[in-house]
Amino acid sequence: MLPDGSRLRISSLQRSFYATVVGDELIYEGQSMSPNQFATASLGTVRNAWEAIFVQIPGERDWKRATGLRYPAEMQKRKPEQRG
Repeated sequence: MLPDGSRLRISSLQRSFYATVVGDELIYEGQSMSPNQFATASLGTVRNAWEAIFVQIPGERDWKRATGLRYPAEMQKRKPEQRG
């Protein structure tokens, strides 16, 4: 769903943790993992990764909550193909 080079950030009270999308994989500390695994590995607890993770798309300056990117992408998938 996220383009190659996207950065993911999750924060605790003490610090922020970062992962990167490489191809089709989410890489955190050299390991491929799911967003939920990233949240658990970085914070030590299971959380709703969509709510906890912020994403920075390549070429964009702002960080956006992952859940805000999730629903538009799901809506796009569900749209029927337009034929012209």
